[in-house]
Amino acid sequence: AESLVRTLRAVRTLGREFPLRLVVIGDGAAKPHLEKLAAETNAYLGRNAVILGGALVDPRPAYAMADIGVGMGGSVLRGMAFGKAAVVVGERGFARPFTPQTAEQFYYKGMYGIGDGDPDNENLTGALRELISIRQSLPDLGAFARRFVVERHSIEVVSSLLNGLLVNAAARPLRVGAAVVDS
Repeated sequence: AESLVRTLRAVRTLGREFPLRLVVIGDGAAKPHLEKLAAETNAYLGRNAVILGGALVDPRPAYAMADIGVGMGGSVLRGMAFGKAAVVVGERGFARPFTPQTAEQFYYKGMYGIGDGDPDNENLTGALRELISIRQSLPDLGAFARRFVVERHSIEVVSSLLNGLLVNAAARPLRVGAAVVDS
C-alpha cells in the first residue's frame, strides 16, 4: 500500500499543475485508507482526480486507457504490455521511470526497488513530472516498454528459459549427498 499512498500524494502535489487522473484498480486491506486519501485529494483539487475502481474481473480496459502506468512487478509489466510508459515503484520511496536507460537495471534486479526513505516523495513526483513533461514521447516510451515485455517476459521467452533449465537439470547425474542436504 505504500506505493499507492505515495502515488495519491503525487497526484495531489502535481494535480494543480497538470490535469492528472489516477485510476486505482484492485482491492485490499488498504482500501479504507485509500478512500480517505482519495476524497481528500479530490476535495483539495476540486475535481475527481483519483478514482478507486476496485477489483475488476478483466482489468484490460483500465490498462488500455492509461497514458502512464505506475506499479511494481507484474502490475507494471501488464501496463507495459499494453504499450504504456511506466514508472516503477517499490519500497521506501523508490520510483524510477522505465526508459531505455533504466531497462537493464529492471531486467536484472526486477520491476521493483528499495529507496532511501524519500520523506518528501520527490522520487515519484519527479518521475511523473519527467514523463508528463515529455508527453509527446510517451507513445515511443510505451512502444519501447511493450518490446521489452514481449522480448524478455513473454510466455514463449520465459517457458523457453525454464525448459532449458529443466533439460539441463535432468541431464545432470543426481548427487545423493547434495539431494540429502537439499531435502
